[in-house]
Amino acid sequence: MSKSLAIYLDSCCFCRLLDDTSQYRVRLETEAVVTILECCDRNDMTLISSDALEFELQRLPNPEGRSQIFAFLGAAKEFVETNENIENRAEGLCKLGFTLYDALHIASAEASSARVFLTTDDRLIRKAMSYADNIQIKVSNPVTWLMENQELIGD
Repeated sequence: MSKSLAIYLDSCCFCRLLDDTSQYRVRLETEAVVTILECCDRNDMTLISSDALEFELQRLPNPEGRSQIFAFLGAAKEFVETNENIENRAEGLCKLGFTLYDALHIASAEASSARVFLTTDDRLIRKAMSYADNIQIKVSNPVTWLMENQELIGD
């Protein structure tokens, strides 16, 4: 790949790294997120971060877990800082019924070079699908997305 694929993971994806993996779905999503982060570490993909993402993750109550997550987030090669355009876009998304954080993440991902916005939040995915014409970035679950893009991980 000449230019690596840029991806935006929301806070739910990063929090999967701290979740109990005894449930099959949680284990699959955790493995998918780890695989994606490994691809970013190898520069096969480009991880994108944002101030909205960092702000939300700072609120995690577990300091050790928060530290681990920020270590992974340190692999981000692109950082999106909230500006007036992102705020306006997020406001428009909130009017469609997205939560503030979800709207900020989508707006940040759209403003970046990301080709996909990944989340483990089913509600967010359903809402994004229902407003597909209003969202300028593909929104997907990391497991589903990896299964559709296996060639990116070389397995």
